[in-house]
Amino acid sequence: MDSHAIPPVASFGRQQIPNEAVEERSPKFVEDADKPAIMQDAFEAWIRMDELNLLLLESTTDGVYGTDVNGLTTFLNPAAARMTGWTAEEVLGKPHLALVHPLPLEGTSPPGSSAVCGAVQIGAVRRGEDAVLWRKDGSSFPVAYTGTSILRHGKSLGTVVVFRDISLSRRKEQWEQSRNEIFAAILGQHSLQSTMQMLADAFVALYPGNSIAIFLGSVEPYHLAAEAGLPKRLPRAVGLRPPAKAGGGESRNLAGMAFSGSRDDPACDSPAFGEILESGVKLCLALPLTSGSGEARGTVAIFDHHTGFLDDRTRETMESVCSLARMAIEHRQLYDEVVQRSQYDRLTGLPNRFLLEDRLKQAIVIARRQGTLVGVCCIDLDRFKQVNDSLGHEFGDAYFKAVSERLRASVREIDTLARRGGDEFILALRDLGETSDAVRICDRLLKELSAPILVDGRSLTITASIGISMYPDHGDTAGLLLRNADMALQAAKRAAVARHQFHVAYQPIYTMNKEIVGVEALLRWKHPKWGPISPLQFIPIAEETGLIVPIGDWVIEEVCRQAMEWQADGVPAVKIFANVSGVQLERSDFSSKIAETLERSGMAADRLELEITESWIISDLRGAAAKLQQLRDLGIGIAIDDFGTGNSTFSYLHELPLDTLKIDRSFIHRLDGSVANLSTVRTIKALAQQLGLKTVAEGLETETQLEQLREIGCELVQGFYLARPLTPHAASSLLRSQAPTSPEVVAGRSRAEQIAAAECLAS
Repeated sequence: MDSHAIPPVASFGRQQIPNEAVEERSPKFVEDADKPAIMQDAFEAWIRMDELNLLLLESTTDGVYGTDVNGLTTFLNPAAARMTGWTAEEVLGKPHLALVHPLPLEGTSPPGSSAVCGAVQIGAVRRGEDAVLWRKDGSSFPVAYTGTSILRHGKSLGTVVVFRDISLSRRKEQWEQSRNEIFAAILGQHSLQSTMQMLADAFVALYPGNSIAIFLGSVEPYHLAAEAGLPKRLPRAVGLRPPAKAGGGESRNLAGMAFSGSRDDPACDSPAFGEILESGVKLCLALPLTSGSGEARGTVAIFDHHTGFLDDRTRETMESVCSLARMAIEHRQLYDEVVQRSQYDRLTGLPNRFLLEDRLKQAIVIARRQGTLVGVCCIDLDRFKQVNDSLGHEFGDAYFKAVSERLRASVREIDTLARRGGDEFILALRDLGETSDAVRICDRLLKELSAPILVDGRSLTITASIGISMYPDHGDTAGLLLRNADMALQAAKRAAVARHQFHVAYQPIYTMNKEIVGVEALLRWKHPKWGPISPLQFIPIAEETGLIVPIGDWVIEEVCRQAMEWQADGVPAVKIFANVSGVQLERSDFSSKIAETLERSGMAADRLELEITESWIISDLRGAAAKLQQLRDLGIGIAIDDFGTGNSTFSYLHELPLDTLKIDRSFIHRLDGSVANLSTVRTIKALAQQLGLKTVAEGLETETQLEQLREIGCELVQGFYLARPLTPHAASSLLRSQAPTSPEVVAGRSRAEQIAAAECLAS
């Protein structure tokens, strides 16, 4: 055979193809002895085309392998060899199942093999992304493939499979899914550590050859919040300072970084970051994590086990990791701030009432299960307003914080100390064995508070009142326990007030027909040494020192209690007028306290009418209107006391929710029968009538004054001429004896009034 004859075996890359296969693939030459040149040219063209085809198969980045009709491998291109780890010599002539999946157990089908196993039907093309190819080392990878039948003259010679590794695209899909899950975790308020672990796991899933460590902290040293891919023997916490910023905020080498660890934390006894490097991994890149204000919050470090080099794609992904980490940090910080503001007091940092109630509910559940007791203590600081008024609110805030810190240091860790508002605290005591345990704790608190507190060079001493309720004796819900503890606190304040010899007298208010329709509650103080002290003397002092608040609260409590006692004794019901100080009205919880007092006592709100001063109203008309409306919404009446003595409010009385004008006694004293002195009272009465308000003339002392008031149509009168302030017993007797149709009442002062007069208190 000459040099142009077909060789017995043709070369196919690293494979040897039998010459019969070559002959089958050779073109049909023209069998004409007269045309040898044509045959030679055709054969050489065929050889060149075959070589080109082989070059294409060897150059493509897609894997290509072929099988015969029996499923035996006939060829394997270099790309397929690189991806699978098999050489052509190792797979030629063997079942191609070694590529698709290890040989299955007897009677089973290898998973994923059905997609590319077996011959493809003649003329058919099979495509998919559901196959898994196995490497020589036993690992696998997903592929997208196309299987095509090899045909010759309509006859199948086998199958050719073209495939590519889609591991990276699958990992990218998983990364995008993980990003969405991380976004959901951030918005779902997951813990910062769990979110960072999701980030670390997602990064290593995308780049299995790398390791990641995320360090967090607002102060040095940072702690290891999450890691993935690092050697398992490394500690879970390290002392790592943030890397110096270089080249856009990154640091390629942390070898010069300083490490610090606390001896209180065993995980920080050694330079753990050094251990990471000593374990064989190489630092690729470290980026700082900063807040929106530029404050350091942590570091993200990427390692690998080989080159210590990151390609642009991996670096870009790391930037995404850092962005997500910063977002998680800032979102969690914002969430924590919102929680702090909604559940904690701004000044003291103590839990507020909302958080306290939640913890109290949990304590009740535990106590019910364990058979223990829960104590609720309402703590009120005495005369704290005097500190604010005399030394200023800035000093008052500092002093209040110091008091709260002393209380916090005096309670157990399992208990909850909360600020109720103003100068009040609530303490929830858990796991108590006896009621005496709560009493003992409160005694200790009072003793701790009695010691002087030094603030800004000033040494001050403060006292407090405490009311206690116990689960289950005084309630089985948080609301009942808080309410009963508050009632106990009010009782404690009443006991304190009683020691100062305060009591309440009641002066009747009459119609022009001398029928009693109401009484005014008047606070009186009879000192054991100095005798009766005028309200004109002690009320201003009480307002200045802040004592008017507990005193005023006690007056309302006493009025409601007395009204219900009279009702139980069958005394005819009348409206009770009670004076309140502007200091009381300025408290944000005043209306709610009144509501609670009415609810506890059972007194109807429409039987109570509060008297306020004209001077307090005109100091802040808009604010006064809002506060008074809160009281009116409860059903309580509102009266202006001593009307006409302050700056004129005639022009804006219509803006206030009022019921009654009490004409100051100075105008009534001038009524001597002359028309001239009656004009002011007549004007006030006309104004009240236009506004739909009742009028009460205070300080009535003569029959002449009564007749002139009747002449102008004044509805109600009050004064010594009809009755002085009475003791509760005397007032009760008078109310029992009078009736709207009684001749005694209509004719003049009754015998009952004369009896009651003997028990009158000094005005």
